[in-house]
This record gives sequence, C-alpha cells and structure tokens, in this order.
Amino acid sequence: MKVIFVFHLLLGTLFSVNRPGGGTPVSHLPLLAENCCTAQTDTEVVLSEGTVLFFDKRKGAGFIQPASSSKKIFVHASDTQERISAKQTVTYVVVKDKKGERAVQVQVKQP
Repeated sequence: MKVIFVFHLLLGTLFSVNRPGGGTPVSHLPLLAENCCTAQTDTEVVLSEGTVLFFDKRKGAGFIQPASSSKKIFVHASDTQERISAKQTVTYVVVKDKKGERAVQVQVKQP
C-alpha cells in the first residue's frame, strides 16, 4: 500500500498541471535508493560492507554475507552497478521491502 501511495505521490508531483497549487518538487522527496519506492523518514542511509556468498548470473540474484552480521542479504542484478561474483567484497545500502531486506547500490570494493 505504501509503495502505491509513494508512486502516486511521485506521479502527482511530476504531472501537477491539473492540481491546484502545483506539487512538491521531486528533489524534496527523500528516497532510500534510486531503485526503491520506499520513502525515507528519519532513517540514515548507511553504507555497509560484505562478501558475495554466491550470485547466479542466469537468475540475476544472489546473497551477500555482511561483515557485521550473520544474516544473509538478498541482492538482485538490477541493484548492482557492475557485475558481481562470489567471494568479492562489496559495499551496499540495505533497504526493506515487502519480502524483507535487500542490498541496493551494490559496488565492488576496490583493493
């Protein structure tokens, strides 16, 4: 429901021609990540680090083992800025969606 509301809010902002008083510019709506439609409230965006456990190139998905935790974080190819593979150290931002936590803005950490 929240995703639909935020999407509606963004569309209303972009196409505010028929709205009395216009709309709020998109740049004033904070988002957790560019590929995510969950509006950020007072939460800080934290860059995390971890190791890719595995990544299936055919399915375009895999899991990251965070350096600071024992739980695995899901990652999808659409949330990576470059190709990733097992055993690579990566940085990422964790977001929550309806299925749980996932990594976005994933980048391979340079040695």
